[in-house]
This record gives sequence, structure tokens and C-alpha cells, in this order.
Amino acid sequence: MHRLYTMGVIVLAALALTACATVPPPQEVSPAEEPDETAPTVLEADEPAGAVDDPAVSADEPAAAEGEVVPVGAVEPEPAVPVVDSGGGLDSLWQDYRIARDSGDWTGAEQKLAAIVRLEPESAPGRYSLAVVRSRLGQYDNAYEHARAAFELDPKNVPAGLLVVSLSAKLGSVAGAQGFVDEIAARESKNVDVQNVRVEVLIAKKEYLRAIELARSLLKLDEVNVSVMKSLAKAYFMMGKYKTATYIFRRAEELTKNDPEILYYRALIVDRTSKDRVKAVAAYRAVLAVKPDFPEAHNNLGLVFYGTRNYEPAAQEFALALATAPDFVEAKLNLANSQRGMKQYAEAESTYRAIIEAHAQFGEAYFNLGLMYLENEFGGLSRDELLSRAVEYLRRYKDVSGSHGAGGPADQYIKEALDLAKQVETAREEEAKYKAEQEAKFLQLKPDVEVVITDLAGMRENIAKHMECWKAKANMDKFNEFQTLVTEFDDLVGGPAADLKSALDNKLPDDMEYIMEDINILLEEFRPKVDEAFAEPCEMEPEPEPEPEPEPAVVEPAAPAEPGLPVVEPEPEPVVEPGAEPVESLYGEPAVEPEPEAPPIEPEAPPIEPEGP
Repeated sequence: MHRLYTMGVIVLAALALTACATVPPPQEVSPAEEPDETAPTVLEADEPAGAVDDPAVSADEPAAAEGEVVPVGAVEPEPAVPVVDSGGGLDSLWQDYRIARDSGDWTGAEQKLAAIVRLEPESAPGRYSLAVVRSRLGQYDNAYEHARAAFELDPKNVPAGLLVVSLSAKLGSVAGAQGFVDEIAARESKNVDVQNVRVEVLIAKKEYLRAIELARSLLKLDEVNVSVMKSLAKAYFMMGKYKTATYIFRRAEELTKNDPEILYYRALIVDRTSKDRVKAVAAYRAVLAVKPDFPEAHNNLGLVFYGTRNYEPAAQEFALALATAPDFVEAKLNLANSQRGMKQYAEAESTYRAIIEAHAQFGEAYFNLGLMYLENEFGGLSRDELLSRAVEYLRRYKDVSGSHGAGGPADQYIKEALDLAKQVETAREEEAKYKAEQEAKFLQLKPDVEVVITDLAGMRENIAKHMECWKAKANMDKFNEFQTLVTEFDDLVGGPAADLKSALDNKLPDDMEYIMEDINILLEEFRPKVDEAFAEPCEMEPEPEPEPEPEPAVVEPAAPAEPGLPVVEPEPEPVVEPGAEPVESLYGEPAVEPEPEAPPIEPEAPPIEPEGP
């Protein structure tokens, strides 16, 4: 379940400086339900912008949409920045400020404007521009002071007066700002634009009927004053009178083209009254085509995508809103929710924590982070730790929300998290108990299982030996009978026997018990066949005993030489070839000559037979 923050009042000031998001103190809202599963999910990030048809609306509608940002205060052009010829000082600083602003470097822009105000403290444009930038950076108190100073220095700087109103709404001090605005308006009684700032004060105070009355009186003085017409239309819009607001905005559009504030309110009306999400996307795109650096338009366009579960383009729009308004806390919360929707839990956690670090009293960040811990598993955290964090952040949400959080949805989620934690603990205890029982059961079954495995292996081996025995005796009938037994054993008992061995190796006592029962049933059918086959034994020839290997000859070790005397190896006898000259001995003695071979003995001549007569 993702929770989107519902805002009340927010101002847009300085067209060239981009809109500045300012809001009143956070309001307590219920968590947004998950988008309807039947909602269309075909919206694409590159949906072309187009003309927005006026929706058919009723006279009364809800005053605010979930997560929507509604600005109060006109979007006026930035007052012309004076070009000061001061040896490159102020002029150079203004140029550097513009470069930083256009590149999105708001910290750099603030530094340049602060230097300008130090050099020229009476510069209404400098103070107003600094107020806008510091408002974007979340420095609302300081921004309010500079906006007030700018309006007091130059009452014709109406955008500064409108920024005073919207910042006072953000700070919860509209009543104090009203006196200041009334004082300036009294001095500029004939300036209709300045008088219109009083209308914006009444709208910020939610005194819509008085605002309408004052705006109508001003239009009698200047019936084509676009600023007054927009304020009148906004008062009707805030009352939920969308038909009337649309009519007045359309009349104002006839006097000024492509006014981003008018386009934005027209888009809000489409968003609230039309079920056609594609049309709502086109309406916000029409605003951004005129003013790309409009953070509220990016935020609300992101909410349209988010509502149809298109989390990636939603995150892109929220990031664009933050690029032009770094402290737009509602857009940052919506970005975290989109990251959570994309299951980017580490990124979402980081974004939620960044909000909490910068805005310790922004309860919705605690609430959504607590829900993420409750509903998801991530980061390698155990379920116990996730639930513990869920309870922690939901309780912190209640702390910063004060009495508004008591008895609300946070209590329900805290109870759910605690119940789940108890279930996890119970499950862990049951698992430990089951594990101990399984270990005891395994130890009990192990000896019997090992016996069965050994017996089955011996049975097969015995059958196979008898098959070979009958084959050797040329008894083919018995050979075939035992060959059939071997095949039947493998088909019937072999598989369960292998499964039993695997269950034993993996210490699965329940499997061991089940397989043992299965094998016993199979053996009841198979064993009688074995007994019948073995009724006529096959006397197998005893295997000849292997001849013993001859013992290796024992070589007597040579007697050790006496200590201190060299060991003299015996001299080999010389080999004398037959007929060779005698060789003198190495010791000077003549070699023994070999005896001459005796001549071969000729056989005696046969006796001479006498010749016949």
C-alpha cells in the first residue's frame, strides 16, 4: 500500500525563475489505497501533448485530489533585472546567477543572489529572486523575509506580494501577512494588481466568498485585468465550482495566450473530473510545453502515471520536479513511493531517509517507510528485523503527527506488525521443535535403514551370482529365470532402494520412513519369487585360491668396514676373449693364459666290408 501526500496551498512565482513550491503545514490524510487493478495501464511517458477538451463537470466536486499540488498565487513574469554598470560587479553577479539558475544549480544561484543583496540591499529584484531560490531550497523563513522586503521596497513588484502570501500559508501565518498586504494595498489604492494580492490572501485563508466579492469589485474597475480574472477563477476552483472556473479561465485565455497558470488549472480540472487518463496526461503536457520548469505540473503528471501503476515514467516526472525545486518534499515522497512500486527497495529506503533527515516533522515519510518494512522483504534483513523497523517508524509517525495520529491507520499497522512478529516467533519455536523431533527420529531409523540398504544390495548380488552360475552350467532355463529376477529387482526395488539411500544421506527421516514402508510392500510380492528360484541351489565352483606371491630374496647387507679404514671394493675379474693376447695384471703379474682348446675328435672310419667273390 503506497501513501501519496495531499497538499493544500502552494505558490508559483517568477516565470523565469521557475515556480516555487510552498505549502502549508502537512495535513493528516489517510493512506492512499493501491490503484484499482482494473485501472488502465497503457499510459506511456512519450504520450503526445494535445489540445484539452473542456470536461463535462458538475457544479460541486471534491476540493482536492489525492497527492495533487494546487498552487495559490499568480505566475507572473520576473521583474526585469537591472543592468548595473559597476565595473563588472553587480552585472557580472547577475550574469553568473542566470547561468547557475538555467543549469539547475540552485545553491550556486543562491550564493550569487546573496552577494547581490549584500552589495545592493535596496534591490527589490535581488531580494525577490533570492526569496524564490531560497524557497526552492526549503529556507522558507528566510525566503519570506526577503519576499516581504522586496514587496515593501517596490509595491509594483506584485509577484513578490504573491510570494509573501504563499510563503505565509506554508508557514501558517497568513493572518500576519494579511495586515502587511493590506498596508501596502492602502498605499497603492489605485493599483488593481496590488489590490488583487488581497484576493489571494482571502483565498489562502479559505475565505472564498469574500475573495469572489473583492475580485468582482476589482473587475468593475478593470474588466480585462487577467490577474484578477485568474484569482476569481481560482476561488471558484477551490470551492469545487469547476464549470464556473473553466468559463472564467477561458475568458482570460482570450486576453492572454499560453499562460502556464491558466493551463495548469485547466489540467487540474481535467485530472479531477475526467476518467480519461490519457487526456489528463495531454493536459499536463500542454502546461510543460509552455513552461518545462513547472515542478507542480511534473509532480501531478507523475501522479497520473503512478495511479495507473506506470511507476517508471512516474519516477521520471517526480525527478524532473525535484530538478527545478530541490526541496519539493511532496515530489520526493512520491518518488520514493514510485521506487517502492518498482521494487527498488534500497533506493526507496534511501529517499525516505533523506526526507526524514531534511524534514524531521514530515510524518508521511515515516509512515510510508514503515509500510515498506511491513509489506516487503529486502536488504538481507530477517523478517523479525523488518517488522521491528516497521513498528519503530510507524510509532515515530504517530509521534510527529501528535494527536492526529492517535487511533488512526498507524495504530492498525502497528498492531498488524506486532501480530506478525508474534507469529514469526511462534513459527520459529515450532520449527525448532520440529527440527529436534526430526533429528531424534532420524537417529532412531538410521540403523534399520542401513540394514535394509545392505540387505537389498546383498540380495541383488546373490541373484546375479546365481544367474552366472547357471549360465556356466549351461542351464539356460534357470539362467533365464534368474536374469528375469535381476531385471524385476532393478525395475521394482532398485529405484526405491536408491531413494532410501538418498534420504539417509540427506537426513530426511519422514522420507526414510515412507520409503521403508514402500519397500516392505514391494518385497512382500518379490521375495516369494526369489525363494522359489533358490529352491534348486546352483553349486558354484569354489574360486581357486590365488597362489602366494614369492617372498622377495633377502640380501645380506655387507659387513661394515672398520672405523677409519677406506672401504675397498673387490676388483672385477678381467674377461679375456679367446685368442687374445694375455693382459698383464694390474698388480704386475701375468695374466693366466687360457688353455688351448682340444682339437675335435674325428669319428672312426667305418669297417671296410670285404668285397664279394
